[in-house]
Amino acid sequence: MEELKYPVGIQSFREIIKDGYVYVDKTWCIPLLESGKFYFLGRPRRFGKSLLLSMLHEYYEGNRELFHGLAIDSMRPEEWTPRPVFHLDLNNERYGERGSVVAIINKHLERWEEVYGDLRKDRSISERFEWLVREAYKKTGHRVVILIDEYDKPLTDNILNDEIFTIHQTDLRGFYSSLKTLDPFIKLAVITGVTKFGKVSVFSGLNNLNDISLSDRFSTICGITEDELHKYFDTGVREFSAKKKMDIKAMYANLKKHYDGYHFSTECPDIYNPFSLLLTLNEQKFGDYWFSTGTSKMLVDLVIRNRINIRNLDGTKSDESDLSDITQFGVRPVPLLYQTGYLTIKSCNPRTGRLILGYPNIEVESGFLNEFMYAYGGNSEKSSFSAEDMSELLMDGDAEGFLDRLGAFFAGIPYDLRKYHDYESYWQTVMYVLLTMLGYYTEAERHTSEGSIDLLVKTPHYIYVMELKVADRRRRKNWRVPDENGVTDYLCEPTVPYGDPRAQEEFIKEEEHFEKEDDSAEVLRVLDEAMRQIEDRCYAGAFAADGRKVIKIAAVFSAARHRLAKSKVF
Repeated sequence: MEELKYPVGIQSFREIIKDGYVYVDKTWCIPLLESGKFYFLGRPRRFGKSLLLSMLHEYYEGNRELFHGLAIDSMRPEEWTPRPVFHLDLNNERYGERGSVVAIINKHLERWEEVYGDLRKDRSISERFEWLVREAYKKTGHRVVILIDEYDKPLTDNILNDEIFTIHQTDLRGFYSSLKTLDPFIKLAVITGVTKFGKVSVFSGLNNLNDISLSDRFSTICGITEDELHKYFDTGVREFSAKKKMDIKAMYANLKKHYDGYHFSTECPDIYNPFSLLLTLNEQKFGDYWFSTGTSKMLVDLVIRNRINIRNLDGTKSDESDLSDITQFGVRPVPLLYQTGYLTIKSCNPRTGRLILGYPNIEVESGFLNEFMYAYGGNSEKSSFSAEDMSELLMDGDAEGFLDRLGAFFAGIPYDLRKYHDYESYWQTVMYVLLTMLGYYTEAERHTSEGSIDLLVKTPHYIYVMELKVADRRRRKNWRVPDENGVTDYLCEPTVPYGDPRAQEEFIKEEEHFEKEDDSAEVLRVLDEAMRQIEDRCYAGAFAADGRKVIKIAAVFSAARHRLAKSKVF
């Protein structure tokens, strides 16, 4: 049996076909696209957008020999008409400096001017492009096809650099504005990207742009469906399962758990991440291939900066209209997390029409939580923290040992990260992420008839009920803000009075004095309060019929020492 060739990282349709790589046939989309003219398609990185445009490029140039046996070959038995194709690829460049967008577009224009003439070479990029399209139509007699790959790369590269972002935004707006004057000369225009910044910011005036990112009809245009996995890659899956000595059904289930779960519309079937799936089958080894190539740190920074409660990300609600525009990305990062592939559509409320979002699969969830842990908790590899040890201690019911390791973990977090995070929600969030990463069922703010349990953890033989408190003798204002679902939560941000140098200096002096004081009496008082809360509100009683042993834990964190100060198992 001939060995499958997996097109890992290959974005050229011609190369895939000519060199015998597996191609998942997406040519069925061509007639659908031709029912309109101007399209925008948003998909996460490494999801097949570039390959899609490469296929369209070859089709519209009339290279029929590459399409034998594919869907479009039988759908279009008549002779194909070659057309001029303007294919602008903004993907593999760096855009950290002003003028870099114009420089890259200029390279493409110079190449097209070699074919159609350079009478406008001294004009602006938009004027040159407009003239080239008209000239191509005049010389060939056929309307042109325009393909723009990763239009947003110059913007996403500078999403935290306001100055460069604005410069690139202006340059792109000027270039794309030429499209609206070229309607009579265009057969099809397809623009792809990861993020949608809104028509007013880049696509100003292009009112007829059809955003198909959330369209049911185009939901499977990129990525790999379950049927496609079985049709094109069954041989590879069987080879992988044989190597791992795993039942074929179990192997398919593992692939699904790790890489499936994306939905790009309310009626979209499950979509596999093509990059991770192909690499897994090629290497015959499970790994976080897609996640490890991304820029998730920037997204984690946005989540932290905007005080989004990470415990609520999986299950957050959103209107469909919010997901198609991240113009206000600094205020509402959830649409950005969806468009970049870290959240996906899980379901839709049939009554309200609101979408429920969540992590698509294990690769994304574990990777994102791990990135969050490093960003919010620091790199604790040099401490005595061991995830395996902590997991075994919880599994064995050794709560005291777990708390010892937990204290070591928090002690390993760099001081500058801990210093101002003395609110209960910070410690609760870090513990929630840590326990979730250990693989246990973890629930924050579990409501009972008597109150709300801070953290609930379930193992096969034990249930842990945890009440967390912060010992803080200072009188501070409780800063609170509503999250995406309207639920109010305490912030985990420093209370430094920004904008007032004198107030900042006084604040720092107060902090230095406060950190030298002995807070042991306050810690004991708060610990007793936490224990009484667990008992008075009968938190353990809620699981009396469960059969597993309930272990109660009261833990107190010191605002002065910025660490786990005292705990009690009872």
